[in-house]
Amino acid sequence: MKYVILTLGRHNISGAVPDGHFVEQTKLVKPCEVRYNFIGKLEKFRTDILELFYKINISKATVDVFQRNGSRLAADDAIIDTCVQPFVKAFQDDYLKCITIHEALQRAWLKLQIRGIIGRQPMPVSEHDAYLVTSAEFVNFARQARATSTASERKSLQKEHFEKMFRTVPDEDVKQLQQVFADDFNLFEYNLEPFNTL
Repeated sequence: MKYVILTLGRHNISGAVPDGHFVEQTKLVKPCEVRYNFIGKLEKFRTDILELFYKINISKATVDVFQRNGSRLAADDAIIDTCVQPFVKAFQDDYLKCITIHEALQRAWLKLQIRGIIGRQPMPVSEHDAYLVTSAEFVNFARQARATSTASERKSLQKEHFEKMFRTVPDEDVKQLQQVFADDFNLFEYNLEPFNTL
């Protein structure tokens, strides 16, 4: 959050180039220049994507497959993406300078828990086994963790993580982030003071 404030804030004196993942949507999508006829939100992904499918005349068979399997496929995609990353050589070249492979696997596991993809199960890979486990095995561990947890457990865990993280953010940083993203909040009709509801 400090990085975002420093690089996107009104007084960017850091000279750092902002990461594109954090740049304001109003700057990326240029709503004053482009006339969009559809805007979807992640919070309403299921309903928004179905509406988009109908607007662009996606076949009923495809829509049916999405409705039956969309959540499962999205979760599996997140599992594969997150669990394979610690095994990619380019990532290992960077992070193994600072953390062990076991710590990288723990971070991947925690990321899946924070996102509500898997439940409370501890990561089943010991420090010793971290050097022996394959990416396919790690993916399967995460798939098993998802299969043995309930949706309500995953949602509850996700909420706990978000509340815990938001409590660590100083009020001054929240105010500065609200200023940085005020146009986005207004354009997409979000509450500018969401932290008050936690």
